Amino acid sequence: MKILPKLSLTIALSGVFLFLSATTVSAATLSLSPTSGSVTSTTPVTLTITLDTAGAKTDGTDIRLVFDPSKLQAVDPITAGTIYSTYPAKTIDNTSGKVVISGIAEIGKPYTGKGTFATVQFKAVSGATGTGTVTIDFTQGSTTDSNVAENGTNKDVLTSVQNATLTIGGAAAPPAYTTPATGGSGSAVPKALPATAFGGPLAMLFGSGTGLVSLGLWGLRKRFF
Repeated sequence: MKILPKLSLTIALSGVFLFLSATTVSAATLSLSPTSGSVTSTTPVTLTITLDTAGAKTDGTDIRLVFDPSKLQAVDPITAGTIYSTYPAKTIDNTSGKVVISGIAEIGKPYTGKGTFATVQFKAVSGATGTGTVTIDFTQGSTTDSNVAENGTNKDVLTSVQNATLTIGGAAAPPAYTTPATGGSGSAVPKALPATAFGGPLAMLFGSGTGLVSLGLWGLRKRFF
């Protein structure tokens, strides 16, 4: 019986299987929820950023959100999650429409699993209409946008993202003010408030900031890894 050739083939196939299993790349994802909703200039919406490492052990995550600043504005403060021990970057730039958040795991304690990376509130710009999209900036293979760093290799294991589209509705108009007519007799005459009093929407104030400070995860490795 020719057992040896069959045994050799079995060993060879087992080796191929083990090699393919060892080189399987984890497919981490970042998503925003809810993916849709309504927002006004007075009623913000809270977007939760969820990280799913899909089994990968991670040393940290960098996320960059982009949005149209003529329609949406991010609201301070950003609330960091608890999946990483340190969040060295939590910056908002409402002039250019960017949010940057970085989280880093404690040395020797990589994060694996699915959890809340951070939460960010957005509200509409006064007078804006239509829809506004909050996008997770991500290009496969790039290390200058949103990334998830694999423990021990620093390989970016982020493979997909889920964005959010918000429907913008204007703030409610102030009620008309009624004042009695002067002189003569008769019922009160409705009179709208002057524009300098309560008429018209209130202007929203947003700090111009000092520009986007990007503490990208890859730029921090020299210090933390």
